[in-house]
Amino acid sequence: MNLLFFEYRVIDITTLRKVGNSMNEKLYRAIEDFITQRMDDHGADAPAYVAETITEVGRCAKKLEETLMESQFSLWRELEDALSRQTGEEMRYYYRAGFHDAVRFLLGWNDRT
Repeated sequence: MNLLFFEYRVIDITTLRKVGNSMNEKLYRAIEDFITQRMDDHGADAPAYVAETITEVGRCAKKLEETLMESQFSLWRELEDALSRQTGEEMRYYYRAGFHDAVRFLLGWNDRT
């Protein structure tokens, strides 16, 4: 769980589907599958420093949970859920943006010479 907050702009789906003037739907689905697989791969095989950071956040969260009153606990769970969704969406956003940039670069690099 990542407790950092980032503001980010959402990439419009039509923007993701464009490289030059168009990108076919099959390629778009392949990109989505690739991004999902890469996120799964990285999540399952995180370097030690990432795993340690995640473990530390879990320990801190547990300590905080132990100090909460019952009425606060549901709010804490809501926050945890929201932060998890935020982290997932941020990762997906940056993977998409990076992949989109790479495809644009590869398809357009000849135009720059």
